[in-house]
Amino acid sequence: MKQCALILAGGKASRMNYKDKAGLIFRGESFLASLYHEFEPLVDRVVISEGKTTKREYDEQWDKAYFVRDIFEECGPLGGVHAALLKSDSDLLFVSACDMPKLKRSLYEYLLGFDQEYYDAIIPTLEGSSQPLAGIYKKRIFPVVEGQLNAKQYGMRRLLSKLNVCYVEIKDRQELAAMVENINTMKEYEELLVEAGR
Repeated sequence: MKQCALILAGGKASRMNYKDKAGLIFRGESFLASLYHEFEPLVDRVVISEGKTTKREYDEQWDKAYFVRDIFEECGPLGGVHAALLKSDSDLLFVSACDMPKLKRSLYEYLLGFDQEYYDAIIPTLEGSSQPLAGIYKKRIFPVVEGQLNAKQYGMRRLLSKLNVCYVEIKDRQELAAMVENINTMKEYEELLVEAGR
């Protein structure tokens, strides 16, 4: 079964004074580079969804990288999921937000253990709260995604409500729970650097 990863790197980051979060450095790598290197051994292609006016630098050795921009603009993460599903010929799409610097491929390997043919998506939950930007989606959901965008319904959790989802609680697996922590503000970024000893 072919597998593709999507890194959502096109957000405006308004709570971070519009700073490019994908380019923030953590443990010697940008958030974007770290995620790319995590996914590379696991998938056939790494799709990077970027903003309309954003030009990202990346290593030419990233031979699995494929950059896309949203067809449905200003629609949040759902627009990136749509663009990736449209371009991908893989059966599975591993979705990740670029502002989760602790995210590792082991989360997706764990989620794959719950895969069944009748599930449209496998989504981790943390204390009951779903984490749609750290989950696995099937290629076949594309018509549902496009229909929701056409209806101007942009919420990821609204999408999940229309799918047959396997929810996987990770609160008791501390190493996985830490992976879905996201960085929204400069204060949170500074705290991350302090935690890692810079």
